[in-house]
Amino acid sequence: MKQRRRGSDACQDRSSRPLKLAWKASEEERAIVYQLRRSTGFDRDDLTFVVRHFLPHLKRDNIWRILKDKGLKTIAIA
Repeated sequence: MKQRRRGSDACQDRSSRPLKLAWKASEEERAIVYQLRRSTGFDRDDLTFVVRHFLPHLKRDNIWRILKDKGLKTIAIA
């Protein structure tokens, strides 16, 4: 019934993807996470603990996505 009142355009399939990704970090924030990971070699939990002190909006999953994007999910410490 609602669809008839809204018109035929309302019945079309549309994307349900959000227009803005909630986890998207700025380039500066990404650079900070990259550099901290490379210089300290912290695992994801320790890195999250440190990063959350000055970038509180970045959660553990956000940091994982940033590291995955750069190929730093696992790091070999020499």
